[in-house]
Amino acid sequence: MRSGLRTWIIGAFALSAAVATAAPNTDAREKYKAAAQLAADDDYEKALVVVDEGLAAAPKDLQLLGLRGNLLLKLRDYTSALAAYRAYLEAGATGANRREAQKIVDNLQAVTTTFIELELANGPAAIYLDSKTQGLFCTAAPACKKAMLPGEYRVIAERPGFDRWSGRITVEQSKTAKLAITLVEKPSLLTVRATQPGAQITVDGKPYSGPLTVAGGTHAVVVTLDGHARATIEAAAHEGKPVELDVTLAPLVAVKLAPRGAELFLDDKPVALDNGGLPLPAGDHVLVVRAKGFRTSRIEIPATRGADYALTVELVPVGALLELRNAPRGARVVVDGKTLGTAPLAEPVEIAPGSREIELRVDGYRPYRTTGTFSSDQRVQLEVGALRRDSRKRTYLVGATTGALLVTGAVFSFAALDREAAYADRARLAGVTADDPQLHDMKTSGERFSLFADVGLGIGLVGIGVTTYLFLREGRGDSEGSLRFDVGPTGALASGRF
Repeated sequence: MRSGLRTWIIGAFALSAAVATAAPNTDAREKYKAAAQLAADDDYEKALVVVDEGLAAAPKDLQLLGLRGNLLLKLRDYTSALAAYRAYLEAGATGANRREAQKIVDNLQAVTTTFIELELANGPAAIYLDSKTQGLFCTAAPACKKAMLPGEYRVIAERPGFDRWSGRITVEQSKTAKLAITLVEKPSLLTVRATQPGAQITVDGKPYSGPLTVAGGTHAVVVTLDGHARATIEAAAHEGKPVELDVTLAPLVAVKLAPRGAELFLDDKPVALDNGGLPLPAGDHVLVVRAKGFRTSRIEIPATRGADYALTVELVPVGALLELRNAPRGARVVVDGKTLGTAPLAEPVEIAPGSREIELRVDGYRPYRTTGTFSSDQRVQLEVGALRRDSRKRTYLVGATTGALLVTGAVFSFAALDREAAYADRARLAGVTADDPQLHDMKTSGERFSLFADVGLGIGLVGIGVTTYLFLREGRGDSEGSLRFDVGPTGALASGRF
């Protein structure tokens, strides 16, 4: 099939020339001449543009239609070439020209079912068939698929910065021939320069002594020097472009850190210790040290540092956070004798880890006291229960009232006894009978005094009990409460009432 391709193209040129005198349109004739000259100079794409401009003015111009089909054959756009020659026939071609065009159409029928498909792993790339002189076949970005005549072809793939690739492919009729292409990047010249004299350099684990050529891709560059942080750099070499690295090693500053494993951030970027030292480039910096269960430390590092400059960072543990529940306004939280907060608390009270004495003090009431062992970063809840008054006012009041009632009862008791004695004396007098008015009055008043005495003494006895109870309870002992430890970093602790 391919052996006849050159014959078709020659025949197509002859066909185009044969109808040159048949173009009555002056503008179409000028376009044809210009396009033919461009085609003679192998500038097929520009020639095709000029042809299309002429056909816009004269769609049925046989000369332009024939040249268009020929140009599309040159460009290996077989599907469009087939359509162009069909249009040439439909436009009224006759005689030998028609027969020649029909042969081309018949031979191009294969391109309706025959294709070539090229796929690049690292496109885009320019694709040529057989020779670059025949022009660009397609651009694979990353693939291209075009109608093709059956036959064997040499495929050429080119991309700037990559080695030229070539291979062969056989295209069978009514099938799609596929070819996978992987381009190889051109090698690059790698140059590494260390600011500090005496630094040791390796590239991909091998000693570096000067500029060297490396394959495309990434390469591990390591620069080391005693007393300085190790620098590990991924050098990316692509498309044969030179790679130059200038490396300045950061001096190591000795760091004593507690707790071990704390996170370090230098100028808001994570940093790790290198052999117990902190890589510290020139200039001023801010070092932030964090650890779970400890307060964050922020250290300003000056730009001017002596040769013996070192850092000691000891983080302070975060204490237990104590919250109050049911505490009256003004209640004070006292830890080891020091007031740390007053209800209502704006935020939890922090208590340093360890064994502590806790008090809750409320004016006018007995304090709540307890002890507890607190852990770092722990939640603790202090709930206030029944409060005991610190005053004995009620004891005194009830005691005084009780005393008054007892005295009153005693007075009425003596009065009743006196009436009883007077009643007995009068009753023994001669001539005094039971219905004697005076005797009756003595009896009535005596009974009344006796009742008052019983009531006063009875209530007095109750008052003695109340006074005793108040005396034992009021102003003595502690108020009630409970201290609850939530889960801390060491696990669940205790919960209870004290």
